[in-house]
Amino acid sequence: MRRLGWCHVRTAVAAVSLLTLGFLGAILDRTTLSRVHGCDPDQVNVRNLLLSDKTDAQRPAPPPDPFDFHPQRGIRDKWGKYAIHPFVWTGTEWDGLSESSRVCAATQVTMERLYQLINVSRVWKGPISAAVFTPDVEVDVGRGIVEMLRRCVPEIRRQVSFHFVTDLEHPPKLLPEDGDSKVQDEGYLCSNLEKEIESLLAKRPPSMMEWRVPLKYPQNLMRNVARSSCSTPFTFLIDVDMVPMPGLKESLDGFLHSHGHECTKCVYVVPTYEIHDNASVLPRNKTELLRLVDKKLARPFHVKVAVRNSESSDLARWESIPESPRLEVAYNVTKYRIGYEPVYVARADVPHFDERFIGYGCTRYTQVSTPRRRT
Repeated sequence: MRRLGWCHVRTAVAAVSLLTLGFLGAILDRTTLSRVHGCDPDQVNVRNLLLSDKTDAQRPAPPPDPFDFHPQRGIRDKWGKYAIHPFVWTGTEWDGLSESSRVCAATQVTMERLYQLINVSRVWKGPISAAVFTPDVEVDVGRGIVEMLRRCVPEIRRQVSFHFVTDLEHPPKLLPEDGDSKVQDEGYLCSNLEKEIESLLAKRPPSMMEWRVPLKYPQNLMRNVARSSCSTPFTFLIDVDMVPMPGLKESLDGFLHSHGHECTKCVYVVPTYEIHDNASVLPRNKTELLRLVDKKLARPFHVKVAVRNSESSDLARWESIPESPRLEVAYNVTKYRIGYEPVYVARADVPHFDERFIGYGCTRYTQVSTPRRRT
């Protein structure tokens, strides 16, 4: 059973309104996990995530594309700490989707959270660029997990392109032969996906995990890799535990096609909410989200642990605006405060994240202040 309480859950609502520095909708995923809120990754049943598309999940997939990874061909970051390996897998429909879309979703992820791409890919019907951190044998583990996800989740196979980022101090290695992460055909039983993923993660040697657990995660580099690998005019940078509302991508395409040229220095912020475990279903629109807010089953993200995270968005004002049948700008964000970390859609030329920041904390808001200073 899942532990009840405030999980690290977010929701994206589309057919509402946008704010400039920007403002959009909301994002939500009840399977999202967070140590801050005491949610346990072991309590998430990945198998259940596949039940909504059982027919496609069980349908035999075509042979997987080759794993295009070459240890000596990585592009070093400017600090000489990491190597970037873009497009180790390319979504089978990536080129067509990128050409027909105005916006691409970009995200970054570690081994333990790769499965959360299932939720994102099921509702975001467009290109998704995923940067995956793979030090040491996690290159091999990541290969196995992604191969299974591509096999079992048609949306991931079609829409998601993966980019591996390795750590030069812990270069790529294969798992020991008795723990090879390569899964044979019989291992690709999609009904056992959760078990297979856990098995691969468990094969990381204890000696590795001693340094792997405290290893600092290069969040900003990962964000830049994911975003730079999109080829659309706009990018929607999200954490992998953020699940957009169904239809958001299509609404954004329409809005950006009609209005994206009107302000070359605007970004459009997506209000982010946490949903309580006691909520039986995720909200499909703003009306349903506000019902959960009234029942105290939803609240702005991090409002209890980092109030400035979304304070500048003035979500109380957004909540008071009637739901619109189409996506449009609601108001401008004018009261910026340090610590503001909005999720937003922006042009591809928005300033990069400062890659000197690694680990957690102060990584997103330092980038948000940069475009603000340049406007």
